[in-house]
Amino acid sequence: MYAHATTAGPRHQDCIDACSACLSACAFCLDACAGREDMVACVRTCRDCIAICGACQEPLSADSDLSAKLCALCAEACERCAEECGKRDHEACRRCAGAATRCAKACRAVAQAA
Repeated sequence: MYAHATTAGPRHQDCIDACSACLSACAFCLDACAGREDMVACVRTCRDCIAICGACQEPLSADSDLSAKLCALCAEACERCAEECGKRDHEACRRCAGAATRCAKACRAVAQAA
C-alpha cells in the first residue's frame, strides 16, 4: 500500500492550496462552458489546468525534487488559462482567471526557489 508523506513546508502548502483552488475553479468553469462552440479555447485551457494542477499536488506534498519542474509547467498552464478565461465576461470564467493567476504566482515561487 502506498503511504502518503506529508512533509510540506509553508511555501509548499501555499502552492498546494493554490493548486487545489485553481483546480476547483477550473472545473466549475469547464462545466459552465462545455458544449459552447464559442468557448472551445476556454474549455481546453481549463482541462490542461485541471490535469496539471492535480499532478502537482502529490509531489509538492511529498517535497519531491521534481516539484519545481512540475510547478514551472503548472504556472505556464495557469497563465494560459488565466489569459483565456480573462477574455470572457462570465462569472465562472472570471473566478477561474483569478484562481489561475494566484496559482501561477504560487507555482512560479516554488519553481524559482529551486
